[in-house]
Amino acid sequence: MKWKEQIEKYLEPLMNTKLLAIILLVGIVFLILPGFFGEKEESLPAKNIAIDSRAYVKELEQRLSDILSTIQGAGKISVMITLDDEGETVYAQDVSSDRKPIANAEANGESRADEKKLVLKSDAGGGQSPISVVKTMPKVSGVLVTAQGADDERVKSDLIQAIKSVLDVKTHRVAVLVKK
Repeated sequence: MKWKEQIEKYLEPLMNTKLLAIILLVGIVFLILPGFFGEKEESLPAKNIAIDSRAYVKELEQRLSDILSTIQGAGKISVMITLDDEGETVYAQDVSSDRKPIANAEANGESRADEKKLVLKSDAGGGQSPISVVKTMPKVSGVLVTAQGADDERVKSDLIQAIKSVLDVKTHRVAVLVKK
């Protein structure tokens, strides 16, 4: 019975109805307060995507230039790569579907409505951003290479074959020219 008396001793101040009412009101305010500010709609930062693709292109050009310059007879190399797109990002979605009876609907008399919402995560700054599930790298649309040894058909062929293998581009998308 001692423990019961101790619990009552600690809870006795809380049983005061004024204090209990104040605690209840503070709790309700904290529950309602976030609803007043609403959800902020933030667009994806397009500038960051462009910077990332430029960095991606620069890195590809540098790595390709480094490896192509090791081909025998190629000499000094310069590389320019163009991209077909910016890549693709697939975001997590919360899908809910409703089936509603409709007279002129499908054979079973029901209509299906899917509602898709992006799944958002909270940022450190208090904002929200969508959760990406898959991000694909930009697709290469063309490659221009200038090489000192490109006047030799064997070297030119080796350069084209290496570019096709590394970047998975078709031959008509690759140009290899003689460097001054």
